[in-house]
Amino acid sequence: LVGCPSEHTNNFYRFMDKLFELDLTGKIIKFFNCYLVKGECLVKDDLWIRNGIILDGLAIFFSEKAMPDILIDVGGNIISPGLIDVQVNGAYGYDFSNPNHDIDDACTQIAERLPQTGVTAFCPTIITSCQELYPKLLSGYRKYISKPNCSKMLGVHLEGAFISKDCAGMHPVHYIMQFGIDPVKTISEVYGPNLNNVKMITIA
Repeated sequence: LVGCPSEHTNNFYRFMDKLFELDLTGKIIKFFNCYLVKGECLVKDDLWIRNGIILDGLAIFFSEKAMPDILIDVGGNIISPGLIDVQVNGAYGYDFSNPNHDIDDACTQIAERLPQTGVTAFCPTIITSCQELYPKLLSGYRKYISKPNCSKMLGVHLEGAFISKDCAGMHPVHYIMQFGIDPVKTISEVYGPNLNNVKMITIA
């Protein structure tokens, strides 16, 4: 039985870090004093988990006569599914489109802090840039490896350069390009031949 000092956010994070260092295989964890997202409502309820799978607490109690091994007081806060942010242009002083920023350091710092906002996975996003920058930036992202207890990098989101000049927003208009008669060839020429770590391209 483990009690959680959930009244202090920093203590809660430290507690969870220590908890996940343990071997929790087969252990039933019960989060209580919390609100869960059900449909479009927040409902005050408990959350039971074992081996990463959400359980029906009553069913487990009656079928296995099992009780939680670990109790965690969430302090009246909300437990929700982790959010996926497919457009993170940068954060915390880092810009994913800036070739002067160390990409590994930028991804590491942002991935470490995003879970505090509820984001558990993200796509670093490169806005419309000069053609010469894309291969350089993309090669840097290919070297990054997601780390434990951080938001996972799903892959790069290329937001441009094939967008409308009439709706450019913050994108530098002079870098916006057209596909031409051979879009596949143009994409390869602009982004480079290796797009293995690209998960999303915005075309408008």
